[in-house]
Amino acid sequence: MMNKKAVEIALFRYELIGLAQHMSYKERRIFFKELAQREHNVPHIGIKRYSEETFKRWLLRYKNGGLDNLMPALRSDAGKTRRIDEKTHEIIKQIIEEFPYLSVSGIYRMMAHEGNIREGQFGETTLRNYIKKHNLKAHNITLQDRKRFEKDYINELWIADFTEGPYLISGKKKRKIYLCGIIDDNSRIITGAQWFFKENTESLAVTLKKAFSIYGICDCLYTDNGRVFRTNYLHLICARLGVALIHSRPYESAARGKIERFFLTAKKKFLSAIKWDSINDLEEVNRLFEIWLDKDYHRQPHHGINARPLDRYLEGAEKRKPRMVSKHELDIIFLKTIQRKVNNDATVSIDNKIYETPVNYIGKRVELRFSIDEPEKIWLYEQDKAVALIRPVNLSLNATKPYTGIHFKKILRKDEEDE
Repeated sequence: MMNKKAVEIALFRYELIGLAQHMSYKERRIFFKELAQREHNVPHIGIKRYSEETFKRWLLRYKNGGLDNLMPALRSDAGKTRRIDEKTHEIIKQIIEEFPYLSVSGIYRMMAHEGNIREGQFGETTLRNYIKKHNLKAHNITLQDRKRFEKDYINELWIADFTEGPYLISGKKKRKIYLCGIIDDNSRIITGAQWFFKENTESLAVTLKKAFSIYGICDCLYTDNGRVFRTNYLHLICARLGVALIHSRPYESAARGKIERFFLTAKKKFLSAIKWDSINDLEEVNRLFEIWLDKDYHRQPHHGINARPLDRYLEGAEKRKPRMVSKHELDIIFLKTIQRKVNNDATVSIDNKIYETPVNYIGKRVELRFSIDEPEKIWLYEQDKAVALIRPVNLSLNATKPYTGIHFKKILRKDEEDE
């Protein structure tokens, strides 16, 4: 099984160097120089600076061995608690009272500069968790310059987000539906769009996987800072496909204006034209929405580019061929991973359902992977290889299976015969 801490650090490193793989040598040199001038909040470590050579080395390691090559060796003191004593607590409290809008990063740097933190005492993540746990407040809300931009090529940048839709009567329940949308920055074509009952990572993954299979792999995926977009699962998908995942800063919704304008268009032109009384399932909503996208939105002139999105995308595909990935490879990359401990009856519980595992895994913690398209099809993995397909427990079948334990009556009968 993958070490969680090592994976988080590897993903952090990829977030820093991911964009560089799509740059020229000259652009990469400038990019690494700028990165080297900044301080970085490293998971489980805190604030650190890195040299240009370090970034070059990480990029080379990623190209040669993928995400696994970015994982660090484990610390010798892993698992030991790093404490903040009472004196340090008072210093933190005093800084927050004097500078109420100073960020956690700013507080940490100030303490380090003043010599209030010993080298290796604790990192910025520990400080952030401590402030949250003790209900101490630190704010960092700044307004950034917002400039209009557009990428030169298709699939250079995709922007993804969710928006709320109306309520849909499904069976006897009235449920709210959500639209997950992905737009190509250059052509304004909607590479992915689907309605769901939930706004979660699984819904995003389904939309993203379909978009990759049809339009190819994008260089960068731009999202907001919400919980749905900050999961390790999404980071792993992007890292394995060489996609740079970029999050907008808090309170900067204007940076995602293109996808929000599409949502507004969809609500005005699609939702308002639907006869909701005649629709009672989500599949029908998605079927009608795909027709509207294909026949209307993609074939109407877009005022932002003075062209039809479909025409713009097809022209762009001739200039820059989309990077396609096979269905099998996408299926493997999009497998979701969970861990469970196998019970004494060789079963595990997943989403309130009981599944059977091979008996040799009783008492062990196992890694399970399943497809977002077929969540009921779950594979047991060992050393990064699928070793067994586990299935839901069939109580009726188990009740009819012959008993394979010790038959005491047969043993006694045999003993009597031997005598």
